[in-house]
Amino acid sequence: MNKPNQSIGKILLAASAVFLLAQGSAFALEVAELKQQGIACEDKDGFLRVLKHSPEVDEFVKGKNSERKAKYDEIDQKTGAKSGSTALITYEKVDHHCP
Repeated sequence: MNKPNQSIGKILLAASAVFLLAQGSAFALEVAELKQQGIACEDKDGFLRVLKHSPEVDEFVKGKNSERKAKYDEIDQKTGAKSGSTALITYEKVDHHCP
């Protein structure tokens, strides 16, 4: 890919990651609450990590991470980005990073 196309690709990838985060998920509030309460956080790989385990929290986070992986893979494929690029960009755009 030449430089102008690389820049466009990076912009599309970043925009897709932000769009993914802004999606009106029914569970968005629960994710935000888990992060605010210190129960879960955003790990460097772009996925949620549980800090305070319970069967319900573990299952919820596992499901959310599966949804994220599918969406990240879809965006990477559509934009021609290297696998995992969307996850890394998403991590840079969110709050409540893991300690």
